[in-house]
Amino acid sequence: MSNEDPVAQPSHSGPVSLTVVLLLICIGASAFLLWLDWDSGSPAQGLPKQLTLQLTSKGTDKNAVSAAAAPSDQIGTNDTTDESATEPATNSPTTISEEPAASGSTQNVTFRIEGLKAESSQVHVAVFDSAKGFPKPESSSSKTVVSATESYVEFQMSLPAGQKTAIAVFQDLDGDGKLTKNSIGIPVEPYGFSNAARSLFGPPSFSSAALMISKENNTVSIRVQ
Repeated sequence: MSNEDPVAQPSHSGPVSLTVVLLLICIGASAFLLWLDWDSGSPAQGLPKQLTLQLTSKGTDKNAVSAAAAPSDQIGTNDTTDESATEPATNSPTTISEEPAASGSTQNVTFRIEGLKAESSQVHVAVFDSAKGFPKPESSSSKTVVSATESYVEFQMSLPAGQKTAIAVFQDLDGDGKLTKNSIGIPVEPYGFSNAARSLFGPPSFSSAALMISKENNTVSIRVQ
């Protein structure tokens, strides 16, 4: 049995503890350097992989939104549909109008004046192309005088074609060249107008006596009273 003092035995715990302490210091320093590098580095280099993937995904979504908002002429190059081609065709109504007579053209018109007194006289015919002065012979655009001996007379005149024309006629029985009236202004000689126009008081209006001369309407009959 040994009588040695256990306290006096050599101890190996000192060097081991120092090694552990140094190892912990190295690990701590390495961790500190890694933290500094993560804090100052770019997001793609220093951030964790999961966070980097999230940022990359967000960037992709922004590109997709930008592409969706791009003008149609950039993202729809294959869409060449013409909107006007899809609209139904409409047929414009065809208007058929009578060709007007050439300016200055005339038409031969056959006149038949009826209701005359059967005696030798002169029939005065006045032609008006407007309401101005109607039915005074001095205001007419043209006039003629024909002889009559029976109750009617026929003759021809050349009148403007394609425009409104009114005609006034009277039978000059006394040969004074004008329509004779009584003391209150009522005519005492036979007179009449185209379209058989009449008025209770005074002469009729130009519009009521006006007619349109044409190839189809080339005969005028007037009965005087």
